[in-house]
Parts: sequence; structure tokens; C-alpha cells
Amino acid sequence: MARTCKKCGGAVKMEDQFCMHCGVPLEKEEAIREEYGKTDRRNDNKAEVLSMGDYLLMLILLAIPVVNIIACIIWIIGSNCNPNRKNFAKAWLILTVIGTILSGIFAFGLFQFIVMDHPVNIHEHIEYSIPEQQFIDNFLMELNEV
Repeated sequence: MARTCKKCGGAVKMEDQFCMHCGVPLEKEEAIREEYGKTDRRNDNKAEVLSMGDYLLMLILLAIPVVNIIACIIWIIGSNCNPNRKNFAKAWLILTVIGTILSGIFAFGLFQFIVMDHPVNIHEHIEYSIPEQQFIDNFLMELNEV
């Protein structure tokens, strides 16, 4: 398969690095693309850049409990979702899971610290006297005094 020089339009071979007609260096990347009939993949996946307003709206949605997880899952699974939004949602979901795990570990450790540092002896705080028995004892003591 032959290709053409961009400057003079002359036919050049695939393995040539310079144009045989005008001497201009040929692009190596262009030869590979023309040889295999493929375009540069980076140009095919160009996504629209998210604006500051888009990011603010996303952050506001992600600040609402339960809605944030649902929105992240929708953005990650969505087939026609902006790749920038999809990657942001993945990062947010990962941070949310890590934060939840760390918060649980911290809460458990704090609870254990409180329980271990201040043991409660339930027998010291419960009075076993019966109010009627106390009334009878007081009444008998008063009778003895008289």
C-alpha cells in the first residue's frame, strides 16, 4: 500500500522515512496509521470537558446521603456518561468506602476504650432493699424509742 507526501503529494513507499521527490521527513506515526487503516485512538475518545458548574452540581449531589451512592452507581454504570464524570464517581465511591471502613474502626476502638477504661460494676449501683421492709424497720425503731 502506497502513501503520499504531505508537502509535494508524491507517492512514497511505506518503509520510506523521507520523501523521494522533495526530501521532507515523513511522519512515522502516519505511516503506521495508514498501513493498518486505524485512526489515533486518543482522538476518538475525546470527551467534553466538564465545567465548574458541572463539578459543583456533582459535589452537591454527592453531599446528600444515599443519593450520593445512587448517583455514583448510575454514573459508573451509564454507557453514555462522560468519562470524566465516570472516573470522578469511581474515585468518590472508593473514598466513601474507605472512609466508612475507617470510621467504623475508629468508632469500635472508641467504644472499646470507653468500656475498658470505665468498667461498670452493676452490683454497686443497685440497691437491694425493699421499700416496704424499710418502712417496717423504721416503724419498729420508732416504737422502740417510745
